[in-house]
Amino acid sequence: MIRRKEELHAVAKDMFNKYDADNSGEIDFQEFAHLMIDIAKTFNLPEPSGREIDQAMKHIDINSDGVLSFEELEPMLMDVIE
Repeated sequence: MIRRKEELHAVAKDMFNKYDADNSGEIDFQEFAHLMIDIAKTFNLPEPSGREIDQAMKHIDINSDGVLSFEELEPMLMDVIE
């Protein structure tokens, strides 16, 4: 079980890094929008609207700094890849 969790964490970190286009160590709104659109496409879901993306980002952005750290985004990424 621990190994699986470590593997999922590694996949989540790789996914985070893929969408962190400017290598800032944080996901901004534009990067998050690309992530959300790609997730929707992967699961054959309707593309989220700008408003839905904004709401999701605000919900995930625990410290309200306008960007997402890996720690803030990891729970959502883990849900997606599990």
